[in-house]
Amino acid sequence: MGSEKKKAWRKPHNMINTVRVAQLMSALGFGQVDKENFKLLKDQVEGLAYQHLDMSLTWKSQDRDRLARFTEQALDSFDQFQGFEEDWTLELMVTKLLNNFRSASRNRRAGGRNVKSGEPEDEEPQRREATNRRLRGTNTSRSTTSSASASRTSATSSSSFPPSALPASCSMSRARIDSTSASPKSSLPSSTLDIPPPVEEFLRSFDIVGLYHVFASAGITGELQFQTLQSWSSEEEELFEHAVGEGNIMVYQRTQLRKALGLAK
Repeated sequence: MGSEKKKAWRKPHNMINTVRVAQLMSALGFGQVDKENFKLLKDQVEGLAYQHLDMSLTWKSQDRDRLARFTEQALDSFDQFQGFEEDWTLELMVTKLLNNFRSASRNRRAGGRNVKSGEPEDEEPQRREATNRRLRGTNTSRSTTSSASASRTSATSSSSFPPSALPASCSMSRARIDSTSASPKSSLPSSTLDIPPPVEEFLRSFDIVGLYHVFASAGITGELQFQTLQSWSSEEEELFEHAVGEGNIMVYQRTQLRKALGLAK
């Protein structure tokens, strides 16, 4: 083995900041013309990481047993990583994947634009931002001086907001809310409650204005509280889904469980 080869196999100091992608490719035996094969390897490693690791944590914060199982399977599956000191090439690749995942999650929470996180976001940025503006009450297309009942009447024809325009973090909320629409409580009237126009427009986009009383019974009545329902990160959604499984629960139960899990903002 040549001296350059031996040098490449040693774990670099501060490698996350000093080793570039081209150097990692070279260490793994990929030339510049092998970019597609390198990308394929990275995608396969990422898929394995999703199976074994907590993508919201750093490499050093992972559970030791899970990390050991992942490393063992990765070395068995991809011989390109074998023989390196402390498996540094595998650690470096996965560290970058984990960093990208967390960065993408932060951008989604902040309502950022599309980021490279494995899958592109479905919604158009303009439509997503329009939805956020409406929930913040900044949309001026509806009169704020009219009564709540008049607003509810006019919203029937003026609100044509498709569910797909909502942030990706609201997809789970929609599934949970839909599951309540067939419950006996969904038939209770909400006409006696004053619904803020932006909140009403949000509910009407899902055709669940009649369920406002359920949100109100859980203390969810204002625009900021409905924004909170939309601001879950993917990590919070996964924790919540793990807790409730596939069962259907009412919104007030969902809210109470959310508080118990420490997810309340």
